Amino acid sequence: MMFLLQVLLFWFLPNATAISLMTILTFVVLMCYGGGFGTMPAFAADYFGSKNVGPIYGLMLTAWGVASAVGPLADRLHARDNGILSRRAFM
Repeated sequence: MMFLLQVLLFWFLPNATAISLMTILTFVVLMCYGGGFGTMPAFAADYFGSKNVGPIYGLMLTAWGVASAVGPLADRLHARDNGILSRRAFM
């Protein structure tokens, strides 16, 4: 549920014109981000066993970090190569 909410909010965030609306949308996105970060160890323990929580959680955090670095870079390269001039190209 949190993931779907974030998808919707990220879809509407670039079109937010009022600073108060942008603040509220960003606040909710960050709350979902923190909720996902807090429930990840329990998720790993339920699905993979408590013995494997450390390595699995480490892999999850590594993937999360790589995605946060590679995702925006890939988006910027895609926007540059396709001549897309939009708000997301300048983020």
